[in-house]
Amino acid sequence: MKLIAITFAVFICTIVAANSVAKDLPDRLKSCDFNEQRNAADEVVAQPNKYDSLSLFSAAYAYFKLGEKDKAVFWFFAGQLRLRQSSMTTPSENVGFITNMFVAAGFPITNYATHDVAKLASTIDRVLEWDTATPLDPRIIKIKGHEQASKQARDSLIQFKNKIIANKAMTELEAKEKENEAEKVFKSWSCKK
Repeated sequence: MKLIAITFAVFICTIVAANSVAKDLPDRLKSCDFNEQRNAADEVVAQPNKYDSLSLFSAAYAYFKLGEKDKAVFWFFAGQLRLRQSSMTTPSENVGFITNMFVAAGFPITNYATHDVAKLASTIDRVLEWDTATPLDPRIIKIKGHEQASKQARDSLIQFKNKIIANKAMTELEAKEKENEAEKVFKSWSCKK
């Protein structure tokens, strides 16, 4: 009887283990389980070169949905920078579409960020520092022209920062005026089981 009980327990544990095999990262980033979502986002940002730059966007969305909005802003702009760096060295007909899609989908994050231009400018500086301290994916570094592409992507982000600083009052006013629109987009991100 004891052997049957042990065998049954092993059988049940095997079934449970088989059903709880780790989901793919994209699924975990979209999970309705907030702990799973946060753990997946933390996994991405802990090893950013292990994942593609689109995963940084997904981590940013997860953080934003979890209420960690400033963290989301940082990773959104880091993802944007890395996507631009890699797309300039590995051209694809889809890169422009993907970039535009993520920028548009990230509207709630950028709207939140542009409510406080000084804070966003500081975040962009931290993103640039992170980029300098965090080497690019070795696959990109091997590509001819990666240094120029990285510089162009960084320069583009610096130009954006300078533009919002120069137009601080207008940028912050536009963000306030578009709050309701951003909130509607954010609500469309809600978890659907």
